[in-house]
Amino acid sequence: MKSSKTYAKGHRGKARLQDTSQELDKCFRKLYGPRWPALQAALLKPTQHAAVVNAFVGTPADSGDAASAAASASSSSITTASNAAGLVPLLSLGGVLSTLCRGPGTKPSSPYPPPPLDPGSALRCWYWMDLASVMPVLLLAPRRGHAALDMCAAPGGKACLIAQRLFGPGALVPAPPAPAPAVPVEAANAEQPGSIGRESGTGGKTPGGVSVSGSAAEAAPHQLPLPRLPLGPGKLVCNEPDRQRLARLQRVIEEYVPPHSRANIETLNYAGHTYWGRNQGATYDRVLVDAPCSSDRHVMQQAATTSRGVISASDWSLEGCKRIADEQLQLCLAAMRALRVGGRLVYSTCSIAALQNDDVVERLLRRCNAGGAVGAAGSAAAAAGGGGGGAAAARVLPALEVLQAELAEVLAVGVPAGRPGGGGAGAATGAGVAGTGQGADVAAAAEWVKVTGMEATRHGAICLPDRGGWGPIYVAVIEKTGEGVAAGGTGGGGLVAGMAALLRPQPESESEAEAEEEKEKGEGAGEAGVAEGNGAEAGQEAQP
Repeated sequence: MKSSKTYAKGHRGKARLQDTSQELDKCFRKLYGPRWPALQAALLKPTQHAAVVNAFVGTPADSGDAASAAASASSSSITTASNAAGLVPLLSLGGVLSTLCRGPGTKPSSPYPPPPLDPGSALRCWYWMDLASVMPVLLLAPRRGHAALDMCAAPGGKACLIAQRLFGPGALVPAPPAPAPAVPVEAANAEQPGSIGRESGTGGKTPGGVSVSGSAAEAAPHQLPLPRLPLGPGKLVCNEPDRQRLARLQRVIEEYVPPHSRANIETLNYAGHTYWGRNQGATYDRVLVDAPCSSDRHVMQQAATTSRGVISASDWSLEGCKRIADEQLQLCLAAMRALRVGGRLVYSTCSIAALQNDDVVERLLRRCNAGGAVGAAGSAAAAAGGGGGGAAAARVLPALEVLQAELAEVLAVGVPAGRPGGGGAGAATGAGVAGTGQGADVAAAAEWVKVTGMEATRHGAICLPDRGGWGPIYVAVIEKTGEGVAAGGTGGGGLVAGMAALLRPQPESESEAEAEEEKEKGEGAGEAGVAEGNGAEAGQEAQP
């Protein structure tokens, strides 16, 4: 994949000018059934955007009264600018996330004005983006001190949100590791061969001859825990394979992230599936793969406005969608290799085709889990890491449950009053949802699901515009549960086998694929004869 355009336009099997509008209609009519006419009409409407407030605006970079006064002035500048633009509150999670939308009197087709600059920090006050695009970052759940990778980062909206969650005022810290259970001295002595137990009325002794009675033994349960080292700010790596889009990504980061946080951000220009397929294994705690896709809504809107409904095969075809899905799988396999065990991959697309969404996740699980077995998100098989009976390297987490857990953590921490969008500790507003306490996280999650139109799928969740007007955005959450050593099984082989298949050269066309297949057959037959003559196992896999 030399650039995003290369792997987002894989429609090479048909004539570039062939009309594939009927093929698209047939494909999605079969997938969505009676829902397709309403969904098609919603997809053809102008895409709406929300103003996601920049959490870095109004945050004092230094301590002191002057810095606090400047931060307060910046917060008021957001309010002034939003009122001048006719924006009204939409959804908010205190100072962690705040979104605005245009007032009801604004025409949907009217242009979105450029976000204003904050005079105090020289940063943009908000970022225009589809509200459903916030979901991948919420489900990614980055924490302060995490190493995060955004593998397909341009144009930069999600990267800025990740930076806010890592370095901003609402950054959460990871949960501390569970302390080791205390072992009673008597039990420890009983487990030691030849240990001396406590005698009645006298002080017991350990095998080393040290008394366990008296002040030392009594003070042990009350000892203070060892101090933890200060938590570092973390790191964010933003990658974009296309050089022109990389320039835009760098400009967005510069306009939305302050210098002291930009020092922890690195921008790269690599083909994600090849670089992370070979480098930086087990390096990151969080990886976002917002994969290039067939962009079905954009293709349909462009055809309706400029081509009188004609969709060329160079823009969309079922064969091209399958090729794009193969490349999306390669990105996910590289992301799994880059993750540490226990880390989280969030895979998202803006496609409505299942073969680029749930089907890619299912193929990923088959590659990562020995035996090739998969389970739906939330099922017993998924909780067991695929349920294949062998080594498991990945499992799917239910997206709606992950969203509820993340909102619960955000609400439990609380945000100081006076932040942009903040209304006190634990403020979470969304058309009347506010406050803390039992059930607040459930109400907040339900409100987010209602506003965005989020609905569960087999392995993730999707936001479609016929429900809430936002999207389409598909998202799935995959946790790395092991390194997945290669193991036997039908269709499996573990993450190692999946990466081996990933790094093999891919044929560029059908003719090359047929020639490659003939070559493999010939080499396989030759190797089988040699192996048979040497007493080795026949049928070895021929290397292309």
